[in-house]
Amino acid sequence: MTSGGVVAMPKGIFGPKPRKSSYNIFMSYVSIKDNGECDTSGIFSVECYREWLDSRSQRPQNPEISYRSSLLVHVTGSNHTRPFPYIVEGSVLKRLRQKKGFRGKAYHEDVSS
Repeated sequence: MTSGGVVAMPKGIFGPKPRKSSYNIFMSYVSIKDNGECDTSGIFSVECYREWLDSRSQRPQNPEISYRSSLLVHVTGSNHTRPFPYIVEGSVLKRLRQKKGFRGKAYHEDVSS
């Protein structure tokens, strides 16, 4: 109890719900088959985009650009973010380079050279 008869609640009980990180959202849309093939098409789905957008504490001014930037940060491992695992990175890169014209170096490409 605090002064005035009000019960003090532990911090975080009624606060905002913890948000999922971009990395965790992206990885939840990745599937690796029994033969080792990695399917990252879910990362490029509307459902993944909406879940990512709903997880933001404030709506970005340019959500499509912010989503792409968030994805690229995990591909390149920049800004002290956790990079995608090698197999996931390769699958995402293939799609980005075919459809989106991405020409930068990914995290595992940069580390191995």
